[in-house]
Amino acid sequence: MNAKTQLKVLGISLVTSVILACTQQVWSPTRPTSQSTSQDMAVKGSDRPTETGAGVPGYLVNCSVLTDRSDVDLPVACGLVDQDNQPVPGGADAWKRYDFVAPKSAPATLQVQKQMSDQPEVYDVLFTLSGAERKVLVDVALGAQYSFAYEDAQGKVTPIMSKPLAAVEDASVVAAPAAGQACPKGVSQDGICFFLTARSCENACEQVALKVHPAVVDKFGSAAASNAENCKAMYQQIKGTSNLRFASMGLMTGLGCHQTPTGLVLFDENNTRTGAYPALGGNRLCGCQ
Repeated sequence: MNAKTQLKVLGISLVTSVILACTQQVWSPTRPTSQSTSQDMAVKGSDRPTETGAGVPGYLVNCSVLTDRSDVDLPVACGLVDQDNQPVPGGADAWKRYDFVAPKSAPATLQVQKQMSDQPEVYDVLFTLSGAERKVLVDVALGAQYSFAYEDAQGKVTPIMSKPLAAVEDASVVAAPAAGQACPKGVSQDGICFFLTARSCENACEQVALKVHPAVVDKFGSAAASNAENCKAMYQQIKGTSNLRFASMGLMTGLGCHQTPTGLVLFDENNTRTGAYPALGGNRLCGCQ
């Protein structure tokens, strides 16, 4: 190795050490964020499996509220997925290329911490929301916009966004119908109104002072393998079509019967957790009593 090459390697090592020394950022919604321009922090064009449009990768920023990590703050994990909802790891420094834009309704006291993922095989970045009541933080998380600065092999940077709730069919069904009311955006079965929500079933039912109906787990959750067919049939009824992409598999989400932001309806064969939130831009099947 000649002297010129040695200096080049040393320079790269020093830059890498400086980058890895910083693993989190904190800001408020009233202060502008900064974005890195390092080419090493992006998924390169040769890694992407699909493309849509003029060189825009066929990826989506997929974010989920993680309620089992904290009782006070609200963690939101984000990562890239392809059109089949499969994770696309962005690399060790990809978290620095993500951005969070709070909704206009967010309180001035809101604080957002951004840090590197501790589960890089699942997601790239973790946003932790604090500075307000938990229920307020949930609304902020659901109304926020999440993005990733994608850099292709030619150095062109294109923002990849999360799917806004307003763009998803039935996303407006964020709370349960009140007791005794009709079920206009869901399906009434055995006297229970089953509906789709962008929230957890527990949070949706709490909006109208109700509790989650056991049928969410017993008939449409992981209580029995046959519930996968019940899940598919209910989504077909609610959406009024039999033309749905559907799959049944063991996942770690605990969402039972749900739909991903890419439109795929999934039945999670593992234990259903009524307090788990669907990915932002997706929904899950719930019912209250």
